[in-house]
Amino acid sequence: MGTKKTKAQILMTEGSFHAVYLIKKWYENVGHTTSFKGIVIRDTQENSQQKVQFHNEHSGKKLVTENEWDELCALYGTISEAEKSMVSLYGIPSYPADVIPHIHYGGHSLNHDDMENFLKNVTREYDLTVYVFLDQILKPWWIEYTEGNIINAHSAVLPYARGMYAIENMAVKGNSKDFQKAAGASIHFVDNGIDTGPIIRAVRIKDPFHYESIWEVKAASYQLAFELLVNQAKQEVENPDLHYVGIKCDVNIMGENFLSKNFNEGKKYLAEDQFLSMKKSQM
Repeated sequence: MGTKKTKAQILMTEGSFHAVYLIKKWYENVGHTTSFKGIVIRDTQENSQQKVQFHNEHSGKKLVTENEWDELCALYGTISEAEKSMVSLYGIPSYPADVIPHIHYGGHSLNHDDMENFLKNVTREYDLTVYVFLDQILKPWWIEYTEGNIINAHSAVLPYARGMYAIENMAVKGNSKDFQKAAGASIHFVDNGIDTGPIIRAVRIKDPFHYESIWEVKAASYQLAFELLVNQAKQEVENPDLHYVGIKCDVNIMGENFLSKNFNEGKKYLAEDQFLSMKKSQM
């Protein structure tokens, strides 16, 4: 009988503004545990110190000036409408300064040889679970080295809305029942498909139409996804003798896989209008 490996957890996420909400939640809840082995960001280290400084100077602020938005755009390259709504709903998140030594910048792709060698070494020593919130499809060797222990956060309810811009694309369809079915968040194991792996947990927003815009719904869905991911990591730490499993979906109820390349400015504006139209019909 082989020696039992020590449990380890890694978070991998984007270098986007909204990912800071996740990084903050993750570090505050998991960063003190012995299983915490760092955070990998799909980005370069450029502007990292300036980002930390901006977040901590403006932490909690919900009303942002035009100059401050310009500064945020300069730091992150772009700020989406959903990210603006996150600020108005939740305030600018702080960026814990002591998390910085635990962050590894993986560049614009996490599928390169250095990352494979890193993963190979970590999984040789630890029983690793990788928690992800990414816009990139991971190569199969991620699943092979981790033995399938990769858990993804998705900002819509699976299996009804898969892929990129899922909740916005559901709004474009203009069907209020289908939209309500998809509004929320999920966590699931990653397999070789797109959001097709076994679902661990899904949470639905009871009344998405009480929000003012599609972007507020998206903001709330992001926050739900982050909470689900962090809570799952905490449960794994607190219950090391349990093996968490997901439920594989019936392919007959699996929704469309929305592709990033098919979501353009026209669909963005249509999603806004269709949401408001559906909201009005619920009154």
